[in-house]
Amino acid sequence: VDAAWGGAVLLSRRHRHLMAGVEHADSLTWDAHKMMGLPVQCTAFLTRHKGVLHRCHGLQVSYLFQAEMAGCEHDLGTRSIQCGRRNDALKLWLCWHAFGDSGWEARVDHALDLAEYAHQQVARDPRFLLVLHGVYANVSFWYLPPWLREGEKRFDPTTASPEARQALHHVAPRIRAELRREGKVMINYQPLGALPNFFRLVLPSAGVCTRQDIDGVLGLIAEVGDRLFSSP
Repeated sequence: VDAAWGGAVLLSRRHRHLMAGVEHADSLTWDAHKMMGLPVQCTAFLTRHKGVLHRCHGLQVSYLFQAEMAGCEHDLGTRSIQCGRRNDALKLWLCWHAFGDSGWEARVDHALDLAEYAHQQVARDPRFLLVLHGVYANVSFWYLPPWLREGEKRFDPTTASPEARQALHHVAPRIRAELRREGKVMINYQPLGALPNFFRLVLPSAGVCTRQDIDGVLGLIAEVGDRLFSSP
């Protein structure tokens, strides 16, 4: 299971149902440097098969690994591609020790609460259109220029013409470039299959982020969009 981004929900009693069935997985990867905000890199890979990593990556070379060395069974060099590596697990342990189970749970709950609030704010603003709703801590949406938001002309990804898709495809990159030029906010965008570029607001477990911050980011996007696209 690729739980690099989503695996953190297992820390939350409210949201761990999103990973229901993961207990049947053969293996799982989780990046604590993503949702939990630890310094890159801090990744855990869990497998049910004891010894499989050693069999896959172990180098039986006498100048590196000696079986008679005390504690050699804990040497990650025999179980990883990198061989020599930083002690990334220490970062995970220190953070967990500092926050505890309840502290990490609160951070995950806060992030998903903010994501739900952002979804609600986008849904009620006619200048925006959700791409998807309720996908973890990702909020994907379009800013719609005036000529793509009114009445029958409102953009609908299921019926939009190629011309409308192409026009909308250039909107998010232009807004993002202007926001960066003005030094106001950094936000990513992406296409998805045949869908034109949309904004992707990602909310990791940043305890300092508030609803006011969400309102501010959305307000800046709308403000710059209205300024750039006041006419076709």
